[in-house]
Amino acid sequence: MFTIYDHDDYRSILKQELAKRTKHNTSYSQGAFARDIQVTPGRLSEILNEKQGISVRVAEQIALRLGYTPSEKQFFVDLVASIHERSRVAREAAQQRLTKCKEQREVTSLAKEVGQVMSFWHYLCILELIKADDFKLNTKWIAQSLGISELDAGAAINRLFQLELLGDQYRNSCLTARHTLSGSELNEYSKSNFCSQLLAKGTLSMGIETIGWREVESWMANVPASKINYFRQKVSELVEDIFSELSHQRDGIGSNS
Repeated sequence: MFTIYDHDDYRSILKQELAKRTKHNTSYSQGAFARDIQVTPGRLSEILNEKQGISVRVAEQIALRLGYTPSEKQFFVDLVASIHERSRVAREAAQQRLTKCKEQREVTSLAKEVGQVMSFWHYLCILELIKADDFKLNTKWIAQSLGISELDAGAAINRLFQLELLGDQYRNSCLTARHTLSGSELNEYSKSNFCSQLLAKGTLSMGIETIGWREVESWMANVPASKINYFRQKVSELVEDIFSELSHQRDGIGSNS
């Protein structure tokens, strides 16, 4: 579904808005649209056919009548200003705001997509596997290493390439589980999904692995409420130390792990 941010011209936004309303109401006309945004039918026709422009003031009024949010309104007005402002400086300033807005939205969109993908544990494991000396960019090898299907392995590899988390020099990838999970791009659902999968795998392994193979330790302690934040910080520091050490050494990763 397109939003106004997908457009490079304010006129295409107006055309899309008209088309959307016509689709929902077959009796809706260009004249009705002109009435709703409070311009004459003749002027609207001239605008849509690029024979006449509009001022920033009119753009603000149209955006208001179309019910745009403040950010959508600013984007629409900047599209108009980048074309019709009389001052070259004003046109360039509007274009710079448009460029910055699109860049920010691209980053946000990519971050959300990465967050959704990374809610599945095997994506992160593949990014860790590439650090192994015997790593093979092969669906069968990855599937066997992680205990997943070749179909899931292939789909994960393709998605990681699409998101440019894996590239031609895939060994240079430095994204780790710690870096990803600490990012704001992971929403609560993604975090919950990721943790649920890890807990499920841990529970499963408790039932199928021999006691001698696994090492499990648990403990309980009565912590005063006033000390909870202190101990949370201590645990956080321990985790940071572990990941810091892992990021500086690759010994033991691969066939010997």
